[in-house]
Amino acid sequence: MDGLIVNWKFVQHLQQELIDQFSGRQLLNVGSCGLHTLHNAFKCGFTMWDIDKILKALWYLFQNVPARRDDYTAVTKSDLFSLQFCGHRWVENSPVIERAIGCVFTRRFD
Repeated sequence: MDGLIVNWKFVQHLQQELIDQFSGRQLLNVGSCGLHTLHNAFKCGFTMWDIDKILKALWYLFQNVPARRDDYTAVTKSDLFSLQFCGHRWVENSPVIERAIGCVFTRRFD
C-alpha cells in the first residue's frame, strides 16, 4: 500500500481531472477515511440515548460471573447473552443491538 501522501496526491489529481472534464464539479471530501466519518455520524446520532452505556453494561453484567449466568438461564430458560459492544465501530454493532433486544425485551419471566 502507498503512503498517505501518495494517496492524497492521487485525490488531488482526480479532483483536477473532474474539474477539467465536468465544468467544475468535484468529489465530496469526507476526510482521509469515510468509514470513520460514518461511524462518528452513527455515534453522534445515538449519544442522547446513552445506548453505548446500556450495551456495555449488558456485556459487563454477565462477563466472568458464572453465578449470574446460571441464575439468568434458570429464570429465563435462555442461554443467549449479550455480545460485546465496540464504541469505535458503530456501523458493525447491529448484531450486538439485535442480541440485546432479543435478550432483554422479548424474554418472559414465569
